[in-house]
Amino acid sequence: MSVQEIVQTASEFGLKISNLDDLDEKTRADLHQAILEYKENRRNVHTIDYMW
Repeated sequence: MSVQEIVQTASEFGLKISNLDDLDEKTRADLHQAILEYKENRRNVHTIDYMW
């Protein structure tokens, strides 16, 4: 999972992410998955409470 791909996915719905270069590949993949799940469920109150 590339840093650019994570940043692009997040920017599609208004999140700004920086300083990902220090993360290992697994952490980046987990972060990307979390962003995708947030994107799918961002209007669900329970998901918002969980994510933040």
